[in-house]
Amino acid sequence: MTKNKKTIIVHGIFLALEGIIFGLFLLAPSILRREMQATKLIITIFIMLMPVSSLFSIYFSQLLTKNPTKIKKFILIVATTTRLPLFFFLFWHSTLSIIIFSALFYIGISFFKPVQNIFIKSNYNQKTMGKTYGYLMSINKIFAMISTYLLGKTMDINNKSFIFIFAMVGILAFFSATTLLLIPFDNWQNEKKNKEKRDLFLIPTLINVFKKNNKFFIYEIAFFIYGGGFMVVLPSIPVLLVDKLKFTYTIISTGQGVVAAIATIIFIPLFGKIFDKKNPIYLGKFIFFLLTFYPLTLLLSAFTPHSITKYISYIAFFIFGTAMAGVTIIWNIGPITFAKNYKEISQLTSVHITMTGIRGLIMPILGYLMLKASIYLPFIASAIFFLTSSMVMKYLEKHK
Repeated sequence: MTKNKKTIIVHGIFLALEGIIFGLFLLAPSILRREMQATKLIITIFIMLMPVSSLFSIYFSQLLTKNPTKIKKFILIVATTTRLPLFFFLFWHSTLSIIIFSALFYIGISFFKPVQNIFIKSNYNQKTMGKTYGYLMSINKIFAMISTYLLGKTMDINNKSFIFIFAMVGILAFFSATTLLLIPFDNWQNEKKNKEKRDLFLIPTLINVFKKNNKFFIYEIAFFIYGGGFMVVLPSIPVLLVDKLKFTYTIISTGQGVVAAIATIIFIPLFGKIFDKKNPIYLGKFIFFLLTFYPLTLLLSAFTPHSITKYISYIAFFIFGTAMAGVTIIWNIGPITFAKNYKEISQLTSVHITMTGIRGLIMPILGYLMLKASIYLPFIASAIFFLTSSMVMKYLEKHK
């Protein structure tokens, strides 16, 4: 079996398992709000965990480039320390415990993202990279859709079932991460150690990278603004769905998990092909503009007759899923196109992920403050952010 084929098979298994895991996590904010009576602030903190944990990615990148031969050892260590602890939610289930265990899990994600891009760049056929990744992510979304829907149905039958389910996620997540040990890392392990002095200060590292690559800098500005649109509305969504619209878990899981996933599954192979033929800038300009209509349509559901409210929300989630098909491609493998060598793959990916952490410190809090003023304000702000990010991508396309 060729290295390319083996990588694709193992990566597909990994992404299928990750789809199940993230599908179950998708309903966590609504479960926190309804079952654990979490305040709006607690929900905001939970939502901040994933982006803020991305701040660790740049340090993981330095660790990988300093020790290229130890990449599989690091995979095992991170899988054990960040994923297995979630099992203990079975014995300690509170808002504090789910925040602690989820924080560890998301810190691990900031390690596995650069690892993924290392073997994609090393082992994939670069001419069909976007297409291949798109098909694999379709598998990921199918499993996410199924797990989200089943969790929603299960929660409507037994609202305490999430305790056992989230604990089992810890075991599944550990197994998922260890599948990456089967992937060949020959090219990466043969790389010379990075002998540059390790910079423990975040901002100087970011400035140094952006100075060397102006196009990547503007690309990150667009993503920073896009991320603002995504994060600023997140605290408001469970409040809108649970408090305002009074949706059941089945309706919520159908919208967020099924409708959105179907749209992503349909369009992600197409966007993967566009990525290969065009570039992430061209794709970003279009999908960020499309995202503008997601918060506006979701907001519209609060002003429609009750008989059609859920269908309007489904339209919003379909728009979201369609756009996220493109975001999935350009967020995950877009930075690779700016890299000049293998070391830059890890570096640019980690900077890209770390920027998520920086905006994660700001945008959800901004969304929380807007939510306190009005439940509708974050949705309007989100649309403005998305539209602006599209304009920045358009500027980059003209001046690239």
